[in-house]
Amino acid sequence: MLSTIITFVILTIIINFCKGFADYNTAITHFNEGCKKDELGFYGKAIEEYNKAIELRPNYVDAYFTRGVAKCSLKKYSEAIQDFNKVIELKPNYSEAYSNRGLAKSDLGQHFEAIPDFDKAISLDPNDVKNYINRGVSKRWLGQYSEAIEDFDKAISLDLNNVNAYLFRGDAKTCLGQYSEAMQDIDKAISLDPNDVELYKCKEKLKLKLNKTV
Repeated sequence: MLSTIITFVILTIIINFCKGFADYNTAITHFNEGCKKDELGFYGKAIEEYNKAIELRPNYVDAYFTRGVAKCSLKKYSEAIQDFNKVIELKPNYSEAYSNRGLAKSDLGQHFEAIPDFDKAISLDPNDVKNYINRGVSKRWLGQYSEAIEDFDKAISLDLNNVNAYLFRGDAKTCLGQYSEAMQDIDKAISLDPNDVELYKCKEKLKLKLNKTV
């Protein structure tokens, strides 16, 4: 009788192990399929795959993260924030989760709430240029123009050829009435990306402001 019970327990353990292993591999398959659909721009279909992966592996950090990014692509920012929250709960030092959560909040107009996320992302990865730019953009929308310029300065010190850093710094300087300095930044952005029509539009608008001051 005892040997029968032991055998049953062992078989149960083996079956559960095999099922868990199968679920693990199937979850990875769904995740990979989701990534493929993401790359093709089929964000809704990608999310469906990530959902299946998470159902099989409830603590699948990468699936929550990529699902959050896909939701951002569909402008479902509040839902994306929930996914990034889960990522941070499972992996507290994941800088990209803070960065993307900050972006989602920023896209919702929650710039004050976004800044602490960018702060955390920077503390975890101080050489990631985009976090300084994104934090600077949020500060600019909050009217913190000088502080925003400091962030754009830092971004440029890390990447001398970052078009957005010059563009946004020029915008912040414009808000401060520093039109000549702003023009230098816009010209630099154009020199780095001469095919961007929007940059020339920005320059024309700035010219009008400069002419009014003459």
